[in-house]
Amino acid sequence: MNNICCLTFKDINEAAHIHKESLEEHWTLPIFQEILEDPACGSYCIKNAKGLRAFLIYRRLPDNVLEILTFVVRKIDRNKGLGRFLLTSFIKQHMCERIEKIILEVRENNQVAKHLYESLGFEIEGRRKNLYTIQNGTKQDALLLKLNLKNNKIILAL
Repeated sequence: MNNICCLTFKDINEAAHIHKESLEEHWTLPIFQEILEDPACGSYCIKNAKGLRAFLIYRRLPDNVLEILTFVVRKIDRNKGLGRFLLTSFIKQHMCERIEKIILEVRENNQVAKHLYESLGFEIEGRRKNLYTIQNGTKQDALLLKLNLKNNKIILAL
């Protein structure tokens, strides 16, 4: 059975491993430690008997805004609905806390993530040119996405 909870310091080795297997530009253990110690940051994760399956880490910003800093699903658990379940649970919880907007950035070529975000009502707010460098040295843009939670019919229907 999958449980939604927060990351703990016991989880950071596994979280760092999942992050590294999933992203070219991954976080190190000290970054995870620093973020978990930051009172402005929080996390949501899915764990089961097999361990950590997916997680997201966010930061509270002024004006009732949350920024998702990273969102990763373990490779063997992709395309099973875990990412949608985790993100939807995160959004619903923060709607109850009167959060007005959630923002994040995603690689322009990450079609799976873009599809998930768009299906939940995220909209493109901007672009960061050449933010990411892939292994062959090619640059990629990041899309800046936002989800307005006030009166969002897509989210209210979930």
